[in-house]
Amino acid sequence: MEDMDGIRKESGARLKKARKDASYTLALMEDASKGKISKSRIGNYEAGTRMMDVATAITIGQILGVSAAYLLVVDETSESASDGLNESQNKLLKLLSKVSKAGEDEIEFVSFMIKAYLVHRSK
Repeated sequence: MEDMDGIRKESGARLKKARKDASYTLALMEDASKGKISKSRIGNYEAGTRMMDVATAITIGQILGVSAAYLLVVDETSESASDGLNESQNKLLKLLSKVSKAGEDEIEFVSFMIKAYLVHRSK
């Protein structure tokens, strides 16, 4: 899917810019994530070979002071990423963007609630 390649590359470019703007090396990013996200994985995100998930984008966004929506290329200025999403999905992404600015406890709680909902839904 050509559009996904473009989104992955744009996401990587945004991550790299935010990391450099915050004066973080890849090793410092790994340390700041308390080892949750390896420097090689961050490098893969930046190169556009992998796409980060929402939880990872939230963690990285908190470290770098940017929103998960920005890193995932679903912010208001990014029309290409939201083109394939319906209105409800866009609303959910905007909510997740707000959560990314909350404290670690709130993020863990929201993550738990989403996981519990998905487990319940799959039954």
